[in-house]
Amino acid sequence: MSDFGHLHVHTHYSTLDGLGKPEEYVLHAKELGQKFIAITDHGSTSGIYDMQKVGEKHKVKIILGSEFYFDGGLDKLGHLVILAKNNNGLKNIFKLQEKAYVNNFYYKPRINMEILKEHFVDLIVMSACLANPIPQLIIKGERNLAKQLALEFQSIFHDDFYLEIQHNNIPEQYIVNKELIKIHEETGIQLVATNDVQKNIMMK
Repeated sequence: MSDFGHLHVHTHYSTLDGLGKPEEYVLHAKELGQKFIAITDHGSTSGIYDMQKVGEKHKVKIILGSEFYFDGGLDKLGHLVILAKNNNGLKNIFKLQEKAYVNNFYYKPRINMEILKEHFVDLIVMSACLANPIPQLIIKGERNLAKQLALEFQSIFHDDFYLEIQHNNIPEQYIVNKELIKIHEETGIQLVATNDVQKNIMMK
């Protein structure tokens, strides 16, 4: 059995982004010998119920979460992957979603650092893809600001904040990965390897 499982996964509940249905992901994870898989749809927790049910059916652990739209004060809206450690963490994800839609909706449901500070307990946070403010700052050459922002996340979530590195064919990703590894070495913020899964085909 593999100790690897995908922690950054978009189902068809990620509008205009994910293609795979929850059961397709779970069955493929099981086929690969993976014991767990997450669900992190864009700005939505709509697929959590379906994913949990098929996970129970096929005996694959489901890690519940969402990829939030995050307002980090930059020119464009960023992404932030948040996973629930337990039921209380899931409640906080729902609270974050409520704040994003009811109190902070502007074109998209969004959260910011202040909202995160209100509902941070029992959550695991990952720096997501290139759309996260930390990689965006690195791409702009603002490496020190990227490090400061990573440290701000760490000050809230401590060991439950991870810098997310991915292996893909995007040229900027190689630059970002190299700098994220350096930030990890300088700060002790842990790294997590992911693949931004958006289709019903997963790499082993």
